[in-house]
Amino acid sequence: MTAPGVEAITWWQDDPRRFAAECAAMKEAAPDLRWSDEGFGGWSGEVPLWPFGRAAPHGLADLVEGRRLQVTVACLPAHPMLAPLVVPDVELPIEALGLNTWHLLPNGALCLFRGTSWWDPARLAADLVPKISGWYIEYRLMTCHCISRMPDRGVDVNARLDKIIEACAAGTA
Repeated sequence: MTAPGVEAITWWQDDPRRFAAECAAMKEAAPDLRWSDEGFGGWSGEVPLWPFGRAAPHGLADLVEGRRLQVTVACLPAHPMLAPLVVPDVELPIEALGLNTWHLLPNGALCLFRGTSWWDPARLAADLVPKISGWYIEYRLMTCHCISRMPDRGVDVNARLDKIIEACAAGTA
């Protein structure tokens, strides 16, 4: 709420250099996400399937049925002091909401951190893209019953999951 006669400004109007850095980094990390200044601003669209520094496992496309994850990355009014909320466009089992086995918040947004102190305001929203892409692959592993809970160290940093992806896609998991 603003005082009478005072016009509120958005975080991107307040810090145009930060906004330019955010947009440039997001274009590099996830070129299919598009910026919108609706609400408090954010991006929506598809994230890359495998934005990791290693070769994708065989069968990855089969595991995800050839589809990439659609998300909305919603900035909050205090961005970048508060992490963006990332809402996936997938069918979530109602019992999964708020459970750490699925790494979801009660509102359906992804739980990408162990706590609020894990977000560093010096980081950019684009830095979350590997975690978002990794969540999707782990989600697919969960829905195929190849894993019983999402790992604490996800596919974005844990190459051991690559073998599980291959086994799940081959139907041998």
